[in-house]
Amino acid sequence: MATRVIAKLVDEFGEDNLDRIEAELTKVLKMGIEDWFAKEFFEFHTTLYRLRPVIWQISSERFRQGRGRMKPAFSCFCYWHKLDEDTMPKVRQLYLKPVFEASRMEVENIKTKLSKVDGKDKREVEIELESALTKYEELKAIDEAFEKLLKPQHEITVTSKSGWVKEKVKEITENGYKPERDYGVRVNIEPLKHAGVTAKTADRVKE
Repeated sequence: MATRVIAKLVDEFGEDNLDRIEAELTKVLKMGIEDWFAKEFFEFHTTLYRLRPVIWQISSERFRQGRGRMKPAFSCFCYWHKLDEDTMPKVRQLYLKPVFEASRMEVENIKTKLSKVDGKDKREVEIELESALTKYEELKAIDEAFEKLLKPQHEITVTSKSGWVKEKVKEITENGYKPERDYGVRVNIEPLKHAGVTAKTADRVKE
């Protein structure tokens, strides 16, 4: 999304002015455009749409270990009005899997590198490996969460006073996640929250 915004800025203001415009936006946002979309956009959008967002952030944020406000290892956006039963499998296979595999290869490459160094260089590579492993474990966790989401589920604890919401959440998950847009954002986002594949801001979407 940040790439699209930057492309739009180029269309509007020209390539020569891009650095200046980006600098001004960074000053206003207090971070770069890419970081803002990864960390802040979904919360802004959720508030703007009165807790019924039409753009959902799929994110490994819930599985981070000691990373503070750093970007999640995986993050993408889904458009509510295009949501169907193929959306989440596609997110997993087309977007998450390549990142996950790249992370696995990075870990293997660093391990090979570690076996060839010693002394001060070895400690630096050990730190590099620790960081790569943390990222890999985060990606592994969200991949496992997707696997659970896409399997039939019979017991999801829904925090809602509405019996209708609970009934419809059960309906769209009992044969694997099968969203039904006619049931609205509240029902359809609940299984994603429960699985842990959304950014934490999604927890605000409730009665």
